[in-house]
Amino acid sequence: MNNKQAQSRRQQRFAQQRPKEHVQRPKRAIKADLVFADPIKHLPEKLPDPWLFNSESLLRELDRCREMVLLIPTPTQATYFAANIAIDALWNLRQNLQYLLQLHGEGQRAFANRAEDLAAKLKATIPKQTPIVIEI
Repeated sequence: MNNKQAQSRRQQRFAQQRPKEHVQRPKRAIKADLVFADPIKHLPEKLPDPWLFNSESLLRELDRCREMVLLIPTPTQATYFAANIAIDALWNLRQNLQYLLQLHGEGQRAFANRAEDLAAKLKATIPKQTPIVIEI
């Protein structure tokens, strides 16, 4: 076979393929509750207080992130293991956060009970004073 002829045929085939537009794959359907929301943009002066964020909604957000990682396609072993590591890390973070929130709640309840007990003891030890009335 003649190399020049083969090269010219190859260039003609390539020229025929080049004008075709790039076809995009159809996007996968995502569950309705996992819709990606636009990020909330806050000014630095109006950033939300992290302590006001509801702990239940934080745990729900972690679960939503884990579900989104589960939707990542894993065509190769490398992506499969990377996705698995991310899922495990999110699960461990959720479990640790849930445990810490439980400890924090127990500490708050113990502090409230102790404060009530001290207030009751203090009230019992202080004698009632009669008001002093000064007439002018």
